[in-house]
Amino acid sequence: MGVDLVNALKLLELREKTKMQGRLLQIGRQGFHVRRGELTILQEQCEKLGVAFDIEAIRQNNMYSEPFFEALGFDHCESVDASDFEGCTYVHDMNTSPPDRLVGRYDFVLDGGTTEHIFNVPSAFNNVFRFLKTNGYFYSVNGANGYFGHGFYQFSPELPWSFWHRNCGLEVIDCVAMPANHTVPSIAIPDPKALGKRAEPRLPPGRVYLCYTVQKTARSKWRVGAQQSDYVAQWVNAS
Repeated sequence: MGVDLVNALKLLELREKTKMQGRLLQIGRQGFHVRRGELTILQEQCEKLGVAFDIEAIRQNNMYSEPFFEALGFDHCESVDASDFEGCTYVHDMNTSPPDRLVGRYDFVLDGGTTEHIFNVPSAFNNVFRFLKTNGYFYSVNGANGYFGHGFYQFSPELPWSFWHRNCGLEVIDCVAMPANHTVPSIAIPDPKALGKRAEPRLPPGRVYLCYTVQKTARSKWRVGAQQSDYVAQWVNAS
């Protein structure tokens, strides 16, 4: 997918909540897809937050997003993909186990719409978990609605809350349903377990992303599998 306007604005917002510094790994080299008519909006927000964003550097980099990530504060911007057709730093199939040289190396892992194209999602997430340093962040934005046929999957908020948080012990920093239209507000998605029911907000028309950020801590531990929270509650109540 890459960095479109809503994704760029969200990353600017998250810059206030997370440490965007050190070494960044992109899952799939991220294209820069902010349209010419939208650049003024992005530049105004960058100026408001004191981010020195240079669109010419983007153009000179063949419309890839590394200059934008560097403007956010990252010292090193690397990428991993199953093919080098977009000039990634490392060639690695996320359906398979991560190479040792990338384990525990990154302060921030960014998935700008790649996971939905990886068939073995648990393997992809195992890669992400192992790529991250302790206290590192994982940012993910993938299709939640309106992306039928785009990739293998569309995702639900049960993923960050029941899998990353309860199953693996990562902290959820942010979880929203984010419309692809930047003029439509995002919808914060609380923990379904805390709600006591499924998180099924009424989504606006058009394409909507599931966008979440989680942080790996010293207490985090990789565990395969997860159970949907409302079913767990039903099982407990029935026992």
